[in-house]
Amino acid sequence: RSTIDDVKRIGIQNSNGNIVPFSSFVEFEYQTNPATISRYNLYSSAEINIDVASGSSSGTAIIQTEKLVNKVLGNNFGYQWTGTALQEMQSGSSMLVVFVLAFFMIVLVLAAQYESWTSPFAVILSVGFAVLGITIGCLVWGLPISIYSQIGLILLIALSAKNSILIVAFARDNRFTGMSIRESALDAGNIRLRPILMTSMAFVLGVMPLMFATGAGAQSRISLGVAVVFGMAVNGIFGTLFVPNFFELMQRIEENVLQKPKWSRIKKGFAEKAAEKQAEENGTSNSDSSSAKDSNQNDDNIV
Repeated sequence: RSTIDDVKRIGIQNSNGNIVPFSSFVEFEYQTNPATISRYNLYSSAEINIDVASGSSSGTAIIQTEKLVNKVLGNNFGYQWTGTALQEMQSGSSMLVVFVLAFFMIVLVLAAQYESWTSPFAVILSVGFAVLGITIGCLVWGLPISIYSQIGLILLIALSAKNSILIVAFARDNRFTGMSIRESALDAGNIRLRPILMTSMAFVLGVMPLMFATGAGAQSRISLGVAVVFGMAVNGIFGTLFVPNFFELMQRIEENVLQKPKWSRIKKGFAEKAAEKQAEENGTSNSDSSSAKDSNQNDDNIV
């Protein structure tokens, strides 16, 4: 079967039992065909490999490729993603679910801790500065917001919440001692500012070597390092300054809108305690004055 002539001599038995060679009823001609035929889901297919340009993300490449295919090929051809591109598209929606669950868990845990539905949002609002820091870092370093940047964001949700929790906890304690909302927020911010900055900067300096990683897999470590360093730095500096404002806003909403009857009773208790304290101070002052007067009278009698 190595040549056409060999194939021509191959015979097949007819209805009379005689052997008939292929050459008597088959014509042969030479044609050019591919060495292999690729098929995908039983359809003839061609595999296309795409390299992502520097500074662009794989997600952007997928979107632009789909637009190009639809524009050039139209409805005559179809396409399907395979390999890592398919896995990325399937996991894209799962990352959104992870972010939603992370925020949901933070709200539930803090709501149980503070016994309030508004104070947790004073903590959640500070996460926006972490997102801003990640965006700035990726722009400065010329990196796309990849899966590693998103992992860094999940880490920063916990770290930024930790800093905000300390401020909100102190502010709530101050509020329940009778201080005004603004005084409670400012006092908590002043007390916790230095510890938060110290721990945040120590963490940033510890993670900073990831930004200058080299060798195999360096790009993933650089993406993670840039996201965490810039996100934590921006959140530690600016987020800490705005948390007292967020607490004041959420606390006013709680006291004046959501739980107004409860806080009316609490404020009434604050007023009663303040009145009792003022009465005690006045009584002490009057007692001291009477003692001083009696002492002067005794001195006059002795004279």
